[in-house]
Amino acid sequence: KWWNNLKVMIQSSLDFMNLTHSTPKTLWRAYWSAHQRFFREMCICAKIDEVVKQAKEYLKKGDHAVIIGLQSTGEAGLDVAMQDICQEMNTSMEDLELPSLVSTCASIMTNIVRNHFPVALPPPEEPKIPPIPPNGFGTEFDRAEYLRLTALAGRIKSMPPPAPIPELVERRNIILASIQNLDLPPNPLDDIIDRLGGVENVAELTGRSGRILRNAQTGKYHYVK
Repeated sequence: KWWNNLKVMIQSSLDFMNLTHSTPKTLWRAYWSAHQRFFREMCICAKIDEVVKQAKEYLKKGDHAVIIGLQSTGEAGLDVAMQDICQEMNTSMEDLELPSLVSTCASIMTNIVRNHFPVALPPPEEPKIPPIPPNGFGTEFDRAEYLRLTALAGRIKSMPPPAPIPELVERRNIILASIQNLDLPPNPLDDIIDRLGGVENVAELTGRSGRILRNAQTGKYHYVK
């Protein structure tokens, strides 16, 4: 439902700016890409309960080692989420204490809204500048046209970005706030490690540079490299 609502709000914002027939090419591509990543992550998260249950059953037998493979570590989304939390709380990752694990699903949703929700008119498109012929311009007109296009591209590059439209910024803020009201699962890899007893019981063989672990004494979670 949230993704359908976002799609409707994006289209409504485009209509508001009369951009229905000239939508930026990357907008819907980014929307559907994030949509796919979100539900892929949710599918992984939906399996965690059963995976942990079976892992514990085999480990109780005492003669099994359990190997769990994941399609993704979710590191990119986790890093973005951690940076946002640190900025909001004005602290560093090393000093941050969290009451729970971080949701990479929420990070995917936040990123698509923050980076791609239309809140301003797109800047003018830069003209395509033809390359200078190896033997020089054939006519004075070609040379003049090249100089004209080059000057036009330079002016467009130097223009300030279009100002955000307050009404659309408010719509974006409402959508961002709605993410906080959703009960989203935590990063599946961190969740597995936490449920199976932490790094003392789980050997993680991935290439990610950091993870979130529970402090056994305080019960709080910390980012550990």
